[in-house]
Amino acid sequence: MRALIVSAIIAAGTPAFATDMPRYDVPQSCATIASIGGGYSEMVFLGCMRFEQAAYDDLKWRWFAVPDEIKQHCRAVARFGRAPSYQMLMGCVEWETADGDSSKPEFRY
Repeated sequence: MRALIVSAIIAAGTPAFATDMPRYDVPQSCATIASIGGGYSEMVFLGCMRFEQAAYDDLKWRWFAVPDEIKQHCRAVARFGRAPSYQMLMGCVEWETADGDSSKPEFRY
């Protein structure tokens, strides 16, 4: 039975190891973002959709290797605000798993 489920997932084009990734309503999130400020921007909507798709496509191939505690934390980070985001999810995972400079940066104008 398990092999059948895995085969069905792979046949559908979704990697078996990405199946526990959160499912966000990306068109709704992008519509929310495109409507901020009282108007609606089709260009913002289209750009948002492209960025979200790229983030999802990149993250789904490495999601299986992300430690569970980071997954849990980053799911919460990505849902902050009115529009859950794969861009935020991917950014959080990258930040939490980075082996780089951990010094506190300053923001400069």
